Formats: sequence, C-alpha cells, structure tokens
Amino acid sequence: MRKNKLLLGVILVMMTFSIFQSCEKEIPLQDVGNSTLETVSKQESITFLENQMHLSKRANTYLTYDLSKIRFESITNSNTKLAVIPAKTDSIKQYSRVLLLKINDTLKSVVYHMYPNKEQETHYFSGQVTLTDLSGNVLKAFRYLNGEITNAYVLKTNKHLSKSSSDDAAECRKVCGHHQSDKYCVCNEQFLEEAVITDSSRIKIDYVPVAVLYGENDTTGSGSGLPLGGFGWNTGDQLTFTCPQGYVKDSNNNCIRVEDPCDDISVQRTNSNYQNIHSQLEGKIGLRVESGYLENKNGTFTRLNSRNNGHSLTINIDRRNTTGFIHTHTNDFFTGRFDRITGEEIIEKPIKLFSPSDIIKFLQLVKFSKHNGISLSKIYGTVVSIKGTYTLRFTGNIDDIKSSYSLDNDEYKKYFTKKHKNDIEKAFLAYLKDKIDLDGLRLYKIEDTKVEEKTLNATSGEVDSEDCD
Repeated sequence: MRKNKLLLGVILVMMTFSIFQSCEKEIPLQDVGNSTLETVSKQESITFLENQMHLSKRANTYLTYDLSKIRFESITNSNTKLAVIPAKTDSIKQYSRVLLLKINDTLKSVVYHMYPNKEQETHYFSGQVTLTDLSGNVLKAFRYLNGEITNAYVLKTNKHLSKSSSDDAAECRKVCGHHQSDKYCVCNEQFLEEAVITDSSRIKIDYVPVAVLYGENDTTGSGSGLPLGGFGWNTGDQLTFTCPQGYVKDSNNNCIRVEDPCDDISVQRTNSNYQNIHSQLEGKIGLRVESGYLENKNGTFTRLNSRNNGHSLTINIDRRNTTGFIHTHTNDFFTGRFDRITGEEIIEKPIKLFSPSDIIKFLQLVKFSKHNGISLSKIYGTVVSIKGTYTLRFTGNIDDIKSSYSLDNDEYKKYFTKKHKNDIEKAFLAYLKDKIDLDGLRLYKIEDTKVEEKTLNATSGEVDSEDCD
C-alpha cells in the first residue's frame, strides 16, 4: 500500500472532516433538501436478500445472514431507520452486518465488517472496518485506533497497479494483528489504495455517515447542498453496549479480547497432565460405564463420581476452583436385556456428543468465571467418544447466558434419531441453535493432526468446518 498519495490523502481527509463533523450538528429535518431516505421494510429486506441468496447459489457465497434477527436502527437527523441484518462470513473473527436503505427510491445495500485488533486498549474500537458488496467485493476500508480513523483505503483506479510493498503490508499486519494468509485483512488486498490520516486530522467519531456507506457522490439535493454525511448511523464502534464476537466486557465495561479458542486448545494440547488424562479416557470408551475428570485452576484433576450404574457422571462444579471437565461417552453396548417381542438383546446407544446436562454445566462454568478470577480462555467442556474428541468454548457476552435453561433429554435425542439421523454434528448444532440460541457458544473437534471449528451454515443448514491454523 503506497504511502504519501497526496491527492487521495487530501480528498479523504477533507471527506473525513466535512462528513464526520456534519454528523455532530443538529440539523432540522426540514433542512435536508430534496433528498429522500426511506426505511426498507422487513418484508422488502427479506424479499431482496432472499433473491440475492437465490442468485448466489450459482457460485460460492462468502456471506450468510439471519433474516429472523433483522432490526431497525436510527439515522441521525432523520426519522428514517436503517435496516440492519446480522451476518457472518467464513472468518469467525469478523463482526458483520448487512445494511439496507432506500435513497431516492433506490434500494441500496452494503455489508459492514468490523475486524478487531487482537487487543482493545479502550472501549473505543481498534481494528479495521471493511465495506463490501453482497458478493464480497471490497468497496472501501478504514483502520481505526481507539475510535479514530488512521488509514483509509479505496479501490485503485488502475487495477493493474502492482501490489503494495512487502514492507508496508508487513507494518500494516503488525498493527492489525492479522496474518499474511488472512484474506480479510485489508493489508493483503491487492486493489486498494491507502491514505494515511495524520494525527492532527484525526477525529473521534460516533457515527458513520450514510455517504461513506453508500458512496460519497450521493447528495441530499440542491435544496440544502448538504452531503449525505448529514445523516449518520451509530455502528456500535464504541462497543459500550455490545461486544463483537470474540470479546467480553470487563469490570469497567470495556470489551476485552478473548484469546482465540484455537490458541487456547493448542496450548492445552501441550499440557502433559491434560494429555495423559485425555489418552487415558480414549482407552475407556469401550467400557460400559463413563469416566471423567474435573480440572482445577491449579492444573490438577479430580475424578468424577459415577451415577445411574455408571452410565452417567455427576459433575459437581466448584465455582471458585473448576476450570473445565473432560469425560467419555461410551460405545454402543449390549445391555443384557431382551426385547419381549423380537427376543433380540437390547443395545444401548449413547449419544457420542455432549448431553443437555453437559451443556448446562459448561455454561455454569462460564458464568462463574465472571466472578472467580478464572480466565474465560481456560473454561472448557470436553467429551471423548468413538466419533472423536469434541470441546465447547465460549467467546460471547457472559451476561447473555440465562440463569436457567429447560432442556428435555427425550427431545434432545430426537435430534439425533429423527431430525438429523446419522449426523451427530448437525444434530448437536441444530439443537444449540433451536434451544440455546447463544452467540459465542462454539464447538470444536480435536483430532491428532488438526482442530476444526464446527458451525451450522445459516443458508444451507449443513455443517461447515474451519481449520484452526
């Protein structure tokens, strides 16, 4: 990304001053001139995005969105609302939203991606913001430091220009904390031109102008001559109320980065005590009884007590001391009981993933971590079975966890035996979505040579796997 692009820099700095400062003014509604901003209704949003989803089936789509969670957010100096639809890309580290608005009777769409730095110094956002179309094409991007724009990026006028120098890109990645192989880092984007915003020109902003979202050439009309920058959307960049995925609130209401579960799992796998326990349990999945341990915050393990003739375990959590649990779910086995009609011996078929009570215990551990000084990155629940080793981690807002959940075992089993038979990952993730519906509750499968996160694709309903690097 080439530095000292004087003309581009002047344009972007002027745009930053004029647009962002206009957001701070109290402009009466009658002064907006001939411009017409209209709210895109829920049904219009659904129809538009469903049509886009239908068209995208012809090619690989990078974006999924949850139309059931559409909300309408205020635009400054206007009674019009911005339609905001939560979205996800195949990068779990991005916090994305589809934004829909009618400008002069034309429905416009843009995808707003927040990509946080690994560390957040204050409750103001640090990281990069990328604006794309629904197909993932980058339109423009910005780098933030504590709520201030430090760098702006626009498409190069000549796409045959060479890539940014390796030195510039390396420096950019060092600041953002994103790797060279990361396709979502603007530092690795070939066709972006960079302008550096000097310290004296930076303004801490609370709103993103509509003009920035949908194109600086849009105006409110000749009546007022005001740019669309007179209208702004509060993106939540201050993160005062909602932390993006991968962040939690600390005691000062700041959003603190949770270490990447991939990193946490990698560290755990190098722990010899944990590995010895894991290997021991792998050798016990052929038994008719379950085995398992609690891990204490000093790194020691305590054996779990069995119940129900050994077919289940009692997970007694010490809210001040327990960091996680690991246990087996056994292979299918003959029970010694016989079907009265067929005369065949009955086979017990335990589910090879977490039980509802396992999920509850894990969420309790997460809630306790808010008060017991145990890092959320150390909280885990793990099950070992013939289908593999699966672990639960949490990267959401602890306050979103309910005080209690009513989970029915019989209903749970139907997900595995009827709704999604022969696909335990899909059954489990569908159950989490339907019955828990908690952002940040994440499932990983651990194998000898790799770790994969398992997610349910909001569009296809199938299970997506993403390797931990």
